[in-house]
Amino acid sequence: DEISGELGGPAGLRRVKDEIGALVAECLDAVSSDLSFMPMANCFELFGFDFLVDRDGGAWLLEANAEPDLVQSGRRLGEVIEEMVAGIYVEAVVPLTAAEEEEEGGEETKT
Repeated sequence: DEISGELGGPAGLRRVKDEIGALVAECLDAVSSDLSFMPMANCFELFGFDFLVDRDGGAWLLEANAEPDLVQSGRRLGEVIEEMVAGIYVEAVVPLTAAEEEEEGGEETKT
């Protein structure tokens, strides 16, 4: 709420989030041919992007990290990291466990 107020309300916050999303997409697109990773089933890679938001609500990309440090964070960022980990669980883990349970349930009925 504090950040939203500083950016002129929900519309300002949405604009900054959209700008950050566009910058991340542009950054990943710029290096996509250079990214050398070997995708493995049921795995993903986490990148860290550091931004500065100026007084006018403009987002500036400061750096991108292939191995972000999630341990050294302040109180405000700690809450964001907790939400991020919970979101990763919901988006990446729950569908896998649901698919496994569905598969196991299907096998039990076949026997």
